[in-house]
Amino acid sequence: MLEKENFEDVKIGDLIKYSAGHWHSTETICKVTAVTPTQFSVGNRRFRKTDGRMVGERYTYCHHATQEDIDRINAERHERTLRNGLYQFFQRSSNLDKLSVSDMEAITIIISQHQ
Repeated sequence: MLEKENFEDVKIGDLIKYSAGHWHSTETICKVTAVTPTQFSVGNRRFRKTDGRMVGERYTYCHHATQEDIDRINAERHERTLRNGLYQFFQRSSNLDKLSVSDMEAITIIISQHQ
């Protein structure tokens, strides 16, 4: 678990990360959109400057986003997009008719490597 962070010096435009949801949470990176003496906002979500806890939530804390976080989350998002696109394509049997024999052979080779 990550340590709680202090956000006393946070400013508009800073990047923070937090997990939205509880059981199936997705990590989100957003820019700080507003700052008050005790809180800061990211869109419509507010966080306390003292420890990064989301206002109105008991277990949701934010953290400063690093370049590694940004790269990792972008890679995860890209993977999900590819997986969803493939899933949707193969859900429709009519799409299989659009594949050439060489396409199907290449896909079959890839599938056989992962079975």
